[in-house]
Amino acid sequence: MTQFITTGQFAKHLGRMRRLYRTRQHLLREAIATHFAAVPHQVRGGDSGMHLTVKLPHHYPDTQICAAAQAYDMAPAPLSRFALKPSRDDNGLVLGYGNTAEARISALIKRLALLTLSSGT
Repeated sequence: MTQFITTGQFAKHLGRMRRLYRTRQHLLREAIATHFAAVPHQVRGGDSGMHLTVKLPHHYPDTQICAAAQAYDMAPAPLSRFALKPSRDDNGLVLGYGNTAEARISALIKRLALLTLSSGT
């Protein structure tokens, strides 16, 4: 490990990972803007970490959307599960992009948007 750090390989690795995750986040933001156009939403986060939060109006139940997404091998997390005192404002999707191939992001978000639209009441 010492050699990995002192030879500069660790810094190179960090640079590659930053570029990779920056690209994935950019693609995710673009896909959300495109495919969630018919769904009122706000994208939050992205300054750090490897996930974005998509806030949704309460009539799009996040737990229902996330459960439906599992049938398509997606694993968004319902924002409402992270609230200490859940309220109607704590509704949305937490989307990780750390292990999602760039080529799959748009198609996955398109499917998620369709699931979201169909869940709206």
